[in-house]
Amino acid sequence: ELAEPLARLEAAARRGFRFLTLTVRDPLEAARWILASFHGPLAVVPLAPMPPLAREQALAQLPAGSWIDVDDLPPPATGALTGAKPLPDIWCVIFSSGSTGTPKGIALSGEGLREAALAHAAHSGAGKATWLLDLSLAHVGGFSVLSRAHFLGLPVALGAPRFQAAATM
Repeated sequence: ELAEPLARLEAAARRGFRFLTLTVRDPLEAARWILASFHGPLAVVPLAPMPPLAREQALAQLPAGSWIDVDDLPPPATGALTGAKPLPDIWCVIFSSGSTGTPKGIALSGEGLREAALAHAAHSGAGKATWLLDLSLAHVGGFSVLSRAHFLGLPVALGAPRFQAAATM
């Protein structure tokens, strides 16, 4: 059910926010907000749990005053929703691992996500499968599973909150 999250994203957009920050702890809840963002007016910024200083440094890469955390969203907006987010717009900001220094936010458009999904389906033959999501949604690998499934209209099976080889097998 995405109606309530969409109405809350709409309310945040009406207040001038452009980005939704989301610390990924529960995969199902994170997937719900990410999917709502695909249909709503805000770009999603999924974050791994991190110390406050690291979070502050990461979010300093976004324009000041442009983001709101999922825990701080206003009540649902009333009235008509703005409609689908254009594909050329930024749909998400994924942070790199920071292996060469500070993690950097990488903005991805809906158009880029869609094209990646179509290319992956064409070259892997996995265009009609159920996708297993057993990576963090704060990581590009996990996020890509969800975005591919969204654009290809495919189901996703959620793995355990933390990867467990035996449970996955």
